[in-house]
Amino acid sequence: MSIDSNQTKEIDSESYRYISSYVDDELKDDFIFPKNSIDADCVEKILDVGCGTGQTLKAWKNKYSASKAIGIEPSIDGVNLLNNKWKNEAGLDFQSAFAHNLPFESDTFDVVTAISVLSWVGRNEYLQSLGELVRVCKKYLCIVDFVASKDYRVKYGHKEGLYTYKQDFEPIITASGVMKPIEVLRYWCPNTYQVKLNDVSGTNIYEKLKESELKPFEGNVLSYHARKMVIFEKDYNLLPLKKEDDFI
Repeated sequence: MSIDSNQTKEIDSESYRYISSYVDDELKDDFIFPKNSIDADCVEKILDVGCGTGQTLKAWKNKYSASKAIGIEPSIDGVNLLNNKWKNEAGLDFQSAFAHNLPFESDTFDVVTAISVLSWVGRNEYLQSLGELVRVCKKYLCIVDFVASKDYRVKYGHKEGLYTYKQDFEPIITASGVMKPIEVLRYWCPNTYQVKLNDVSGTNIYEKLKESELKPFEGNVLSYHARKMVIFEKDYNLLPLKKEDDFI
């Protein structure tokens, strides 16, 4: 049995543990938003894959005045908690699903977000998950995750046998040929509960981080806490269209 064989199965229970532990926390204002790359007038439907407590999804819905916002989590029991918590929030809905098998038609959502999610996905389902994010995205894809100067994995502290994977998703998404990076931000969190102020969105967010500051890798705490946000824009015409005569 491979070390990764139970990763996706066990994340179901971890999903419930996280939601049930934090679902009653108060909404915070330390969300990181794109600076100006997303045209708010184009946003009607948002999907947040791995939505956690739903707070981030609500913040995105409000910022872009979306009429519909759907959050995805694996745990059915967790989703029930979320739908109960946000039952009075119009246009906010939560469903049970995994990132590698999203129950939506292609090109459905104007914005798709996956925030601190890909590092949890089992490597057997990693490429499928990236493909699903691209598939259901109609216009903008926002991915935020732990990305250091080198790819690595670490044992997950809350559950034996699980890992989190810190890998750069940007080259793979770009290689799809239909997704173009239009905004990139690296940052790090000095202390999860102590945020700093900067000028990215006008709200309390974390410290900016230069890629050069992640080196050297070993022994560098920045590489452990480093995160990367990339906003992609979907365009089926990115790859040039060639004719047969072009190769004669």
